[in-house]
Amino acid sequence: MQTRPLVSNQALRRAAAARSALLPLSAARRPPKKYAVQPPSPAPTPLAGAARRPRPGAAPRALLFGFALVASAALRASGPPLTVLYEGRIASFSSAELSAMAHQEVTAFDAHEKQSHTYSGVPVRDLLAKAGVEFGEKLRGRGLRLAVLVRCRDHYDVVFALAEFDGAFNGRTILLVDLEDGKPLPDAQGPLRLVVPGDKRVARWARMVTSLEVTAVGSD
Repeated sequence: MQTRPLVSNQALRRAAAARSALLPLSAARRPPKKYAVQPPSPAPTPLAGAARRPRPGAAPRALLFGFALVASAALRASGPPLTVLYEGRIASFSSAELSAMAHQEVTAFDAHEKQSHTYSGVPVRDLLAKAGVEFGEKLRGRGLRLAVLVRCRDHYDVVFALAEFDGAFNGRTILLVDLEDGKPLPDAQGPLRLVVPGDKRVARWARMVTSLEVTAVGSD
C-alpha cells in the first residue's frame, strides 16, 4: 500500500496562483465597453425674413408668361397687319401703307357696346383691287362664285361673296377700319376690324382682322 505525501495548504495556494498566471488574456474578465449615443443633429432653422431660394433651373411661371406676352407682341408688331391672298399671290400691307390709303368715315351703332361710333377705314374693295381682284364689268361668270374669307386673330372668321364689295351690286361700302372716334382701335378689336353698314346684325363685324383670302366656290 502506497501512501501520498501530505501537501500543505500553502503549497496549494501557490499552485493555483501559478495556473492563473498561465491563462490567456482573452480568458480574463474585462469590464464591458460603454458607447455614447449621439442625438441626431437638429435641422437648421431658417432666418426670419430670409428669402426662399428657387430650385436651380426653375423660373417663376409669371416671369415666363410675361416673356411669352412680350414675344407675342413683338411678332405682331414685326409682321404686316394685313395680307390679301388671291390666285396664289400674296399682297402685304404695313400699318403705314394702310394709313396712307384713302379713308372713308361712317357712323354706326355697335350692338355689342350699345352705342354709336364714328369709324374711319379703307374700303375692302380698294384692298382687294390692289391685290389684283377685278370689279365692275369684269365681275361676272366665274367671278360671281368667288368668296372672301376674312381671317381673324381670335379665329372668329367670316365669309362674304365677292360681289358684296362691288358698288354695282349694292349701295353700301364695307370698311376695314383702324380708327374709332379718331383713335386707334382697342386691343380687343384691333388693329383692324370690319364695319358692315346695312347688316341687321353685327355678327360679321369681325375684329382683329389679319387676312383676306379670295377663293372660288364650286367647280369649274
